[in-house]
Amino acid sequence: TGMVEFGYELMDEHNLSLYVKDTGMGLKENEKNETFNLFYKSPGAIEKDIEGIGIGVNIVYRLAHMLGNEIKLETEYGKGSCYCMKLKRSKTD
Repeated sequence: TGMVEFGYELMDEHNLSLYVKDTGMGLKENEKNETFNLFYKSPGAIEKDIEGIGIGVNIVYRLAHMLGNEIKLETEYGKGSCYCMKLKRSKTD
């Protein structure tokens, strides 16, 4: 039982923030940087036999950086995580 939320926030006329937030198990402090590595699964996810092979976050991270954007992770072990990507908006008229 839990929740996954996806949304966005207009930061200003040039920047948009996209986020995915969940109430999952979260990550321990020493796992935060590892989560962006290809095929990484936290020990807790392995122990609980949670599905996935550990490529989704890496793909998003690499695409964000290729496009000149950044992605951040806020997480608290036992409470969940929030991945946030700041995007530069192009002006269309």
